[in-house]
Amino acid sequence: MPVQSRRLSKAGIEVLKNVMKRNGWTQTELVKEVDISRSTLNQLLKEQPVKLDTIENLCDLLELEIGQILEPIASSDDLEALVKRLRSQGSASIQKRCGEMRVLDMTTPIGLGSIYTDVNILERLASKTRRKMGELMDCGPEEFDRFGLGKVREERVDGLEAVERVRQLMILGRPGAGKTTFMKRLATVCNGGEFLAGQVPIFVTLKEWAETVGKPGLLEFLGQSFSEPIEAVKQSLESGRGLVLLDGLDEVLEADHDRVLTEIRNFAENYSDNNIVITCRIAAREYVFQQFTEVEVADFSDEQIQEFANRWFLVREPESVDDEGRSTVGQLFWDALSDRKPVKELAANPLLLTLLCLEFENSAEFPKSRAELYERGLNVLLSKWDGQRRIRRESAYGKLSVKRKESLLAQLAIATFERGEYFFKERVATQEIGKYIENLPGARSDEDLMVDSRSVLRDIVAQHGLLTERATGIYSFSHLTFHEYFVARSIVDISNPVKYEAALSLLIEHMADKRWREVFLLVVERSDDAGYVLSWMKRQIDRMLAGDEKLQRFLVWLNEKAASSKVDKMGDARAYYCLIAIVIAGSYLTNPSHYIPIESLLFPLDNALIRILGLSAKNTPVHFVIDDFDRALEHSLNNDELTHYLQEFRNQLLVFNDNQDQSERWYKFDGERWRKNFRKLMIEDRNIGHDWQFSESQKKLMSKYYDANKLLVDCLNSECYANRQVLQQIENTLLLPLAEIPLAPL
Repeated sequence: MPVQSRRLSKAGIEVLKNVMKRNGWTQTELVKEVDISRSTLNQLLKEQPVKLDTIENLCDLLELEIGQILEPIASSDDLEALVKRLRSQGSASIQKRCGEMRVLDMTTPIGLGSIYTDVNILERLASKTRRKMGELMDCGPEEFDRFGLGKVREERVDGLEAVERVRQLMILGRPGAGKTTFMKRLATVCNGGEFLAGQVPIFVTLKEWAETVGKPGLLEFLGQSFSEPIEAVKQSLESGRGLVLLDGLDEVLEADHDRVLTEIRNFAENYSDNNIVITCRIAAREYVFQQFTEVEVADFSDEQIQEFANRWFLVREPESVDDEGRSTVGQLFWDALSDRKPVKELAANPLLLTLLCLEFENSAEFPKSRAELYERGLNVLLSKWDGQRRIRRESAYGKLSVKRKESLLAQLAIATFERGEYFFKERVATQEIGKYIENLPGARSDEDLMVDSRSVLRDIVAQHGLLTERATGIYSFSHLTFHEYFVARSIVDISNPVKYEAALSLLIEHMADKRWREVFLLVVERSDDAGYVLSWMKRQIDRMLAGDEKLQRFLVWLNEKAASSKVDKMGDARAYYCLIAIVIAGSYLTNPSHYIPIESLLFPLDNALIRILGLSAKNTPVHFVIDDFDRALEHSLNNDELTHYLQEFRNQLLVFNDNQDQSERWYKFDGERWRKNFRKLMIEDRNIGHDWQFSESQKKLMSKYYDANKLLVDCLNSECYANRQVLQQIENTLLLPLAEIPLAPL
């Protein structure tokens, strides 16, 4: 590695002073004459290193031979021997401090190398991109961010590659993003010779250094890791042979800020040939170092989540592996996570992913209560993460109780969510924060309120990562899951009965709005008596079709058909036949097989018949339709007449099975007549397949009605607490016509 910074020898300093004396120059005049800065001259006179090209320019102007004034460097052999000794002396310390991790409720540490998952770096900070709101909101409200909010839009690069390529790097990222873990990994792979094997790894917790008794300088503190004299450590750094890892700049106490920042700036300038890496949560103005390249740790991708889970459970439950050596528990974890998309969002954060792994260990499943799980995640971010590391926050926001912080976030959440603002401008955030803090005891005057609000916004982003800056001046909650959770809290935690009723009334208006689904589930789970909320939801649903005579007749048929199925849970039967009627009516304008599964445990015969009708209407390849005929025939054995007709209809299709051209011709000329006859059979024998001739507005209303009932059922099946009789009454009257509902509220 070429040496780019050098210092003057003692004799060289004397030569320089003699030149000044001979020419009658003061230091100020010399600086002006040779066009260098005063600080550079001071460094030279104090035997501190400066860039070699600066010294060369100085020698050219003063007509000196560079060899006259430079400090001789150690021979290559001497330097390599020194580096080898320093690596050996620091090896045990690096392994002890960086080789293991223990976070949250882990009772024993775990080897970092065994669970470490490669980190990706975003070379362009999201908070410094000039995107507009519309560019961030790149999907419709109903699909919104379960699939899009956390989407990484910047190019990712491998973390090790970024460190190897850039000499001075500042790594930013939200709390729990894995910055410290990445730094420790850098230290251990360098220590083991797998990465930058010719460097001396030095890991420094900046908070620990800043609070060390006697307040040693940074170089002096680094030297404490080695038995070599400080001059030897200094020589290795001057030769560009250090990998200096400075962790947790944002955790330094405010009283130590200026001293720490000045020391780091000077150190980075004096030893610029070394790999110097700093971690910090945010790119705050006071932390900016012009010579450092700022990058950001990216959230975990699906592949990284799976890899982490596999590694984690291989260590925790090594006996549970498949034939390929992968963890079977890790696969169960991924499957469970994939089934609960809001929970899966949280797993993109390595800290919360660790929490989820710990939760899953106990029972091979996640807690059924989503509210309980989210509360644990928030507790980690709001209090436990700082508390376990003895981090004290001295700002006004940092001194708020956890309850106050949650109330503040709930106020911001409901104000933005009601307006559909998943992304919101800084002005919106500070206004809502200002409304909250102006009522706190000891709130400052109006003219200072906006300053306080901006400071609080910045602290929320930096300290807990519950808000994040998606683009310059545009914010969102870091996960839609947390946005929804705080909306639910803003409703459930209202103590005033009148205000609670008003909030609940507004919530009920969003029954058919899919983006409010998680909010309803969380409100029900967190309510002391969910029966009240569920009953209100049921009344609202019953009113949806109250004014439409045809839709009421449809519900009468639905009840009759469900009754003929002779199953215990009539609500399930009504829900199934409601769905297939909606699909046939064309309210869901996609392939019906997407909504109607191949197998139905309750109604396999009707399920196959409906699929036949739907698939044939879509000009599906004949062999797929025949497969469903075979399923229908399998379940029609107790009805000889139906079996006969099904076999007849199947035979009509069988001749077209192997000839695509004939199949297409049949669909074109005979398909509609065939479907009409088949539908007639379904109606006469099974009382299904009716063409209700719904209008477009009725189709939309029916779809909303079904979705609202599905939400109600999901709420009934959640971890809610309510009177059992109330729950049973709601379940028994699901999807009934008004005339069949006892004391129907109209």
